[in-house]
Amino acid sequence: DLLVAHNAPVAQPDSRGGSPLIAAARGGHAGCVLSLLGAGADAAQADAEGETALTVASAAGHEAVKQALMQFLAPSSPSSSPSAPWKLAIALDASPRSRSGRRN
Repeated sequence: DLLVAHNAPVAQPDSRGGSPLIAAARGGHAGCVLSLLGAGADAAQADAEGETALTVASAAGHEAVKQALMQFLAPSSPSSSPSAPWKLAIALDASPRSRSGRRN
């Protein structure tokens, strides 16, 4: 919330491509995630490892964050594309990685 309150660039990646949104999602901070999204953070931005806020929230089991991100990313009429973000999140829930916390 400090970033938003001080008009900091909320989409500015760090040296590893991470963002405040990814960090908030990783930490399970749903309120911060919503605040950052409202301030213009890019929900689809990935870090150097290809992780997004949605993938890290899903892998960490942060349901409130995952739901907030899925609502933000979901189209008004769901896409039939298998790569739609909400479909990826559902697939991650069923993956061994989401249960073990590590990559396959």
